[in-house]
Amino acid sequence: MPGGGGDMAGYQAISAVGDTLARHLRRAWELSGPATTACDFQVKGCAEMKALKDDSAACALFLYRLTYNEHTRNQPPPPLLGRPVPVDLHFLFSIWHSSALHEQLVLGWLVRELARHPVLDAGLLGTSGGFATEDRLQCVPAELSLDDTSKLWQLLGASYRPSLTYIVRNVLIAPEQPQSWAPVVATRMDMVAPALAGEEA
Repeated sequence: MPGGGGDMAGYQAISAVGDTLARHLRRAWELSGPATTACDFQVKGCAEMKALKDDSAACALFLYRLTYNEHTRNQPPPPLLGRPVPVDLHFLFSIWHSSALHEQLVLGWLVRELARHPVLDAGLLGTSGGFATEDRLQCVPAELSLDDTSKLWQLLGASYRPSLTYIVRNVLIAPEQPQSWAPVVATRMDMVAPALAGEEA
């Protein structure tokens, strides 16, 4: 849900959400992940996905799609700030491990962790994206058809990996703030002598 205060996330919110997810999952893995399996959670772009190897011991978070949130984009704008742009972020979580056992352990743990903590709040989001303290972003499971999944991996040019898809809903991108002028630091005044009695002004 969007925050109700005057602050809204800026264009940095998109990258901040990915970083938040990776940081949260990395910490949670240290606390509750299986001790026999290593896994690092990393945000990856297209080129970086191609560079991953089967033995990378990583879960890659790849933002493969961004869509406008159809339920909130037509709501009235907040006063003075203009209309924010609500977007949904579609993430692919892919597992890069050298054995089926490790892949499946990470997948099972990931499903459980995102079901236990599906909401990204101020405690997780931090300040990097400009989120308000009352912001709540929900991470929900999504389904890709077999055909769409196949096309996605073909476009990435990487070998298929076991993966899950999730959507982070209703990330509000704030409009540009109105320009504020610099405060006045000096003034210039002209002094004029007053006219004497009997003289014309």
